[in-house]
Amino acid sequence: MSYLGIDIGMTGAKALLVAEDGNILERKYTDYGSDYKKNLQKDINPIGIWNEVKDIIQTCRCNQAKDPVKTISFSVSGDDFFSADHQGRPLVNVISAYQNTGIEYENYIIEKFGNEDNIFQTTGQPIRGNVYPLHRILWIKEHLPKIYQKTWKFMCWEDYFNYLLTGKCISDHSLVSRTLLFDINTKQWSNSLMESLDIDPQKFPDIIEPGKIIGIIKNEMAQELSLPVDCQVVTGGFDQPAACLGAGVINSSVFSLSLGTVVASHWLLEVEHNKKEKSYSYCCSLLKNKHMGMFFTFNGCAVLNWFFNELVKNENRTYDYYNNQISSDRPSKLFVMPHFGGAMQPYNDSHSKGMILGLNFDTKREDILKAIYEGIAFDLKRNYRLLERKNAGIKEIRVVGGGSRSDVWMQLLANITGLTITTLRSDEGSSMGVAMLGACAVGAFNSVEEAVAKWIVKKAAFEPEINAMKAFEAKYQKYLQIYDNVKSFNDFLEAQK
Repeated sequence: MSYLGIDIGMTGAKALLVAEDGNILERKYTDYGSDYKKNLQKDINPIGIWNEVKDIIQTCRCNQAKDPVKTISFSVSGDDFFSADHQGRPLVNVISAYQNTGIEYENYIIEKFGNEDNIFQTTGQPIRGNVYPLHRILWIKEHLPKIYQKTWKFMCWEDYFNYLLTGKCISDHSLVSRTLLFDINTKQWSNSLMESLDIDPQKFPDIIEPGKIIGIIKNEMAQELSLPVDCQVVTGGFDQPAACLGAGVINSSVFSLSLGTVVASHWLLEVEHNKKEKSYSYCCSLLKNKHMGMFFTFNGCAVLNWFFNELVKNENRTYDYYNNQISSDRPSKLFVMPHFGGAMQPYNDSHSKGMILGLNFDTKREDILKAIYEGIAFDLKRNYRLLERKNAGIKEIRVVGGGSRSDVWMQLLANITGLTITTLRSDEGSSMGVAMLGACAVGAFNSVEEAVAKWIVKKAAFEPEINAMKAFEAKYQKYLQIYDNVKSFNDFLEAQK
C-alpha cells in the first residue's frame, strides 16, 4: 500500500506518495503561477487552486503505482477560507490574510470576548498582530450581507477538498484552531464566542480528530484523479502541525523548524500545561492530548527569493554556487535585519523594515546572502531564548523545507543558536506528516509514534562549534540593539505611505 499527502502551500502545491516502508515513490510540485503570487494581496480563486490540486494528483500516476494508493490527506494553510453554497461552490474568492481585511474588528472582538486573556486562554491565539478568519467573516457579515446569508459553510482548504472528494464537509481540530472561534481545551466550536458576535454556528464544518477516516472517494472523483475506487480520504491538518509531525517531533524537548516561504518553528506540550507564553500561537497538534506552540515569520526563504530575483537575476550562478562561497565558522561583516514583511514574534511590529548595514565597495553578493542567513537565525535565537526562559528545554531542532538543503545555513544555525540542528532524509515535512496520518488511520501502524520511528530518518546532524559560537554570540548582542535603534525611522517610513 501507499499513502498520498498533499500540501497546499502559499505559492504552490506538493504531493508526496509514500510506500509503507517510508520510501518516497513520487514527489511532485506545481507552482500556482504569478497571478496567485500577485493575488496574495488580493483574492484567490478556490476553483483555480482545486484545478492545480487535481493536476498534481493526476501527475502522480497513482493508479499505475506498484503499491496501490490507500489514503489521501491534506496539509493546508491555516488562514485561508471562503464562503460556499450548498453545492460547495465558492460565493466569493478567498480573502487573503495578507490584505489585513477586517483588522478594524480587532478591538470589537476583544470587547465582545471580555479581554485579550480570555481570547488567548480559550483559543490559544494572541489576537494582536494577526488577522484570523474571524476578522474577515465579520467583514463579510457587515459589507457583504447577502453573501453571508447565502453561505452554507465557511470553508478552509481542507474542508473544501474533503467535500469535493467525499461529499462531506469535515475539518480537523488543528486547522480550525486558527479561526479564533474554536476552543482548543474542549476541542469544540465555541458557541459562546459565536453567540457574543452573532455568528451562526451552522455555517461551519463538522470537526473530527486529525488522522480519522472521512470516507471513500466518490467514484467520479476516483476516475478523474486516477485514484483507486477504494481510496479513503483521511483528515489531515493545519500545515504547521503537519510539518511538526513530518519532522518526527513527538516530545517536548525536540523542536521543528520549517524553512519555506514562511519560516515557522514548533514545539509540543501537554494539554494540561498552562504555562503558555502569550506572545505565541497555540493549537491542537496532530497527536492526542498535546497542544503545539508556534512562532512564524514571512521573512524566511521569501527574503532569499528577493536576493536571487533582484541581485542575481542576470547571472547564471546557482544557489549552490553562492553557498559554496560562504563560511560558517565566523560572522559576516554585514548586519541584515530581514524584516522585509514586517516583524513577527517576539517583535509583533508590522512597521519594521528590512535593513542592510555595513555595505562598502568591497561587499560581494555572497556577503549579503550570508548576512541574510545570520539575520534569520538571530531572530530564531531570540525566540528560542525567550522560550527557554519559560522552561522549554530545547535539545534539538529538526529542520524541514527547502532551506534545510543548505549545509552552510544549517551549520550557521547551529553556531548561532548553540543547538543541535538535524536534517532529515525527506525534507517535505507537511506532506509527509499527513501521509503518515493516512497510514495510521488504516492500521498500517499501531500508533503515530511507531510510524515516526519507521518513516522519519535522520540525514545529518550539525553541532555547534565552540569558537564560532562565541563570535556569533558577540554579533548577536549587537544585532539586538539594531531594532530599538531604528524603530523610530521605520515608524517614520510607515507614516509616509
